[in-house]
Amino acid sequence: MRQLFYPRSLVITGVSSSPANLAKQIVDNLDSAGYAGQIYCVGRRAGTLNQRPIFESLSAIDATPDLAVLLTPAETIPAALEECGRKGVRSVVIETGGFTEFRAERVALEKEILEMATRWGITFMGPNCVGIINTDNGLVMPFYPVEAADMAKGGASFISQSGGLVHDFLKRCSYEKLRCGKLLSIGNKLMLDENDFLEFLITDPVTHSIGIYLESVTDGRRLMELGRLSQKPIVVLKGNRSHASRQIAQFHTAALAGDERVLEAALGQSGLHRVSTLSEMISLLKIFTLPLLKERNLLLITRSGGQAVLLADAAALRGFNLAPLPSTLANFVRQKVKAGVIRPTNPVDLGDVFDIRSYAEMVELSLKDQRIDGVLLFHYFPVEEKELTEALFRETADLSRAYQKPVVVCVLPGRREMLTFDPEPYFPVYEDADQALDALAVSLRHFENMQKRMRTRSLEHVTQKKQQRYSTNEIAPVSEIMPADETFALLKAAGLAAADYAIVSRVDEAQAAADRIGYPVALKIVSPVVLHKTEKAGVKLNLGDAASLEAAFGHMKADRYLVQRMVGGCETIIGAKRDPQFGPVVLFGMGGMLVELFDDVAVRVAPLDEATAAEMVDEIKGSVLLGGYRGSPALDKKAVVDALLCVSRLLFEDPSIINVDVNPLVVLERGKGAVLVDAKIERLVSPAD
Repeated sequence: MRQLFYPRSLVITGVSSSPANLAKQIVDNLDSAGYAGQIYCVGRRAGTLNQRPIFESLSAIDATPDLAVLLTPAETIPAALEECGRKGVRSVVIETGGFTEFRAERVALEKEILEMATRWGITFMGPNCVGIINTDNGLVMPFYPVEAADMAKGGASFISQSGGLVHDFLKRCSYEKLRCGKLLSIGNKLMLDENDFLEFLITDPVTHSIGIYLESVTDGRRLMELGRLSQKPIVVLKGNRSHASRQIAQFHTAALAGDERVLEAALGQSGLHRVSTLSEMISLLKIFTLPLLKERNLLLITRSGGQAVLLADAAALRGFNLAPLPSTLANFVRQKVKAGVIRPTNPVDLGDVFDIRSYAEMVELSLKDQRIDGVLLFHYFPVEEKELTEALFRETADLSRAYQKPVVVCVLPGRREMLTFDPEPYFPVYEDADQALDALAVSLRHFENMQKRMRTRSLEHVTQKKQQRYSTNEIAPVSEIMPADETFALLKAAGLAAADYAIVSRVDEAQAAADRIGYPVALKIVSPVVLHKTEKAGVKLNLGDAASLEAAFGHMKADRYLVQRMVGGCETIIGAKRDPQFGPVVLFGMGGMLVELFDDVAVRVAPLDEATAAEMVDEIKGSVLLGGYRGSPALDKKAVVDALLCVSRLLFEDPSIINVDVNPLVVLERGKGAVLVDAKIERLVSPAD
């Protein structure tokens, strides 16, 4: 992997001296960025480019380059890889497009490329990518122009499935003066995927924070594991969000735990930070250049009383506390005011303090106070204060690092045209206070995640597990809905309690079962075809005697029926499914007919522990009903937690199960447990079955 980022020499194929030649642009980029390694050019015809010879083949070069960049037609790539193999080149970047992203029938060509690379022991990146930008050594592989002015060295690295977004990311960082480390476009991920590069960047001493843009997740569980192990903040932007998830419409779980909700849960569980836009990603990478926020107590400073009110509201909305104003700061402000009409409070209103030179001292007095965890300085200034403002920001940057507390500076729009300072090391400036406070909230969350993590495994553990990826392709794709009696038996064996029931075919059998179970009872159609029984008039509830049971039989037409004791309590749903990227996933919500209507659910990637299961229960809005609402008795929340753990274990113990709906699971009063009333399970079967 390191040879991809730090080659001492590289060869670029597909080069010509034509101004429109894409491979020529790579050579120009390398020269412009000051890449110090040896550059070789290979093209269809001999010639020269930038005072270098263009060879007609790789074999004509009298050295073995560390790295090859291939930019020739897709059909030529297998032969080009074989030529690399014979030459001894073992690291390759395939920038060529036109594979399965272009036509599905090119699967065979991709397979040929993989086989050729495996035969020669070649590790390649791509295809359909723009390769790597490494500001550390001037390695610039994109076939579009990259300006040297955008290549300021820094610690923000970026993994992108899109080549174009690498350009956008670099430009946005340059605009924000955020210095970049390594930017890479991974394309079709045929051999190396986002996790391979993420693992490298986690251990890269130059990289301090990591952004990732993905359109598909290759191995969700490995991504989660790397996230848990990383000390560095990782920010994820997921595209292709409108793509329909792999849903089975009959299952509430499949509908409610869609791709987006599973991804959100997985990233949150593993400590990765999800964003919705590239701008939001840049905002977070900026905040991570500051010391992390360790508690919620902020001091806010502004030059406007109205802005002070807005800042206080915005901070409270995000769960921050306004720290008590230090007496040393209050006294200092009193000495600096002119008219003396503004009372020192938090937020600090500096509308009556005209000495901008004193602002840095106010920031330091704030940072010295142990009750203050961070400072937000909202500042605006006239043109004549430009130099004083730049000096203030430099001092503020030094203070933030010295006291290891974040100081976030916000200025009104227009500061990019007015401010020319470029402090070293980098210090972020925000235009929008809400954006800055959002970023501070993520900084705090990252610190809390780091405190919670129990790192008992190493990165080597993750690397060893790389090939053990979950894949539904390993299991026969034929599925069936389990019969009701088998479903109930399996769930009871897993540890869930069930309301007394019997499976019957005739009315006399139903009446005998009801006499044994005890009235009132429910009567339900047992059919794998009729999954939502209420919509098919397949359920009759509160049948109090033999006559009403017989009448219910007369309104239902089925071969088999379930007679079940009526149970009163709070209806919840527990579901589970196998997600194609993240494997077993568990869902919890309020149950019954309204679960999809209210869409009030919590989702986690399994396996669950007791703390995670309890967190799921508390997360949904309907959980207030379990605690006892408006005088009603408290319900058995622990029984719900135990049921979640049972379902989580079930999916790991039985890999054939792909969908579970326990709906409803009726929760009884505290200490009396919870019982399943209805459930269905979908399992995979072999075609022979």
